[in-house]
Amino acid sequence: MKNPTFVITRAIAVAATISVAPIFSATAQNQDQLARGKYLVESIGGCGNCHTARGGPMKGVPLAGGNAFGGPKAPFHSYATNITPDRETGIGAWTDAQIKHAIAKGKRHDGSGLRPPMCYRCYDRMTDADLDAVVAYLRTVKPIRNAVR
Repeated sequence: MKNPTFVITRAIAVAATISVAPIFSATAQNQDQLARGKYLVESIGGCGNCHTARGGPMKGVPLAGGNAFGGPKAPFHSYATNITPDRETGIGAWTDAQIKHAIAKGKRHDGSGLRPPMCYRCYDRMTDADLDAVVAYLRTVKPIRNAVR
């Protein structure tokens, strides 16, 4: 007969492994999603190309916005918005669905349209998983207070 302490200890270890396994699985899945989101935002999606200022007080602050586009002879004039999770000046108060809708459909959370050069038509074929990954990653970026025109 096995030692009762061994049996109880083994039962507790098995129960702990079974109950913790989904947590580790979810954590690994979340890490994969964040890595995918980071890749999409920082490389192939090119978000920082517009949303990271090249001049002014926010020069080089990732995704805090401020770049001006257009000009006197251009058909439009706009500024890249702050897409950090700042609740007042960025996208921190937006829902995930609103952020995804802005990326893929070109509409802000208030229903107004995004202006060029936001090429939402370039992103409208993104998979739901990729949009979820982008949003998950953007939620982890340092919130920066930067009100953009």
